[in-house]
Parts: sequence; C-alpha cells; structure tokens
Amino acid sequence: MIQFSGQNLQNRSFRGQNLTGANFSKADIRGANFSNTILKDANFSNAIGGLPTKWLVTLILVSHTLTILSTLSSIGIISILRFYLGGYFFESNLIFISLGMAVFFTSIVIAAKKQFLNTIVLITIIIIIICGITFAISNSVFIAFK
Repeated sequence: MIQFSGQNLQNRSFRGQNLTGANFSKADIRGANFSNTILKDANFSNAIGGLPTKWLVTLILVSHTLTILSTLSSIGIISILRFYLGGYFFESNLIFISLGMAVFFTSIVIAAKKQFLNTIVLITIIIIIICGITFAISNSVFIAFK
C-alpha cells in the first residue's frame, strides 16, 4: 500500500497512475491532478481538497475588479446621461449601488473564508443580473422623463 498520509501534495500530478489502496488520509491534495488514475480502495479520509489558495485569491480579485468596473461604468454612464440630457442627478442610484456593493463584498469574504467557490460564482452571476436589471430600469425611467 502506497502511503501519502499527512503529506503536502498540492499541485502534484498523479495522472494515469495505478494508486490502488493508496492512503491519502490527512494529505493536502489541493490542485492535484488525478486524471485517469486508478484509485480503487484509496483512502481520502480527512484529506484537504479543492482549489489552491492562490487560485481562490485570484478568482476573488478578478471578480471584485470586474464588478467594480461594471458598476462604476454603469453609474457614470447613467449619471452623465441624466445630467447632460435632463439637467438632474439622482443620488439615490449611488446609494443603492453602494449598498449593493457592500453586501456583495461582505458575502464574497464570507464565502471565501468558508471556501464555497460555487457560492462565489453564484453571487457574482446574481450581482451581474441585478446590475443589468437596474440598468434597464434606469434607462426606461430615463426615457420616460425625457
């Protein structure tokens, strides 16, 4: 029986190997590649799995950056158009978006600490949809005022 118990095996490739009966208990296997590996009767009890920490941090930073850029551009475009064409500016949009961003960042931090990558992706998709709906409603209200 092959023993990997308690070892740091992050990003290691076991691709195509026969690891029948191998013991991976309490091993750190984040980012390990087990493609086409025979793992019959292998023991993964208490093994640490999932994405490597660097990948998780990178995904969070990219999603934050994209969210901030899209939010700021939406706020900027709507505000400039309303001020230029209508001569008025709605501060309520800024307050609404700021609160939404605060909730988003808080939920991302909580999800990252709990290592819920699926939750992070779902929250990002929901925020993008909400921003799109908000933008569509703002445009329709803007057209009604015009």
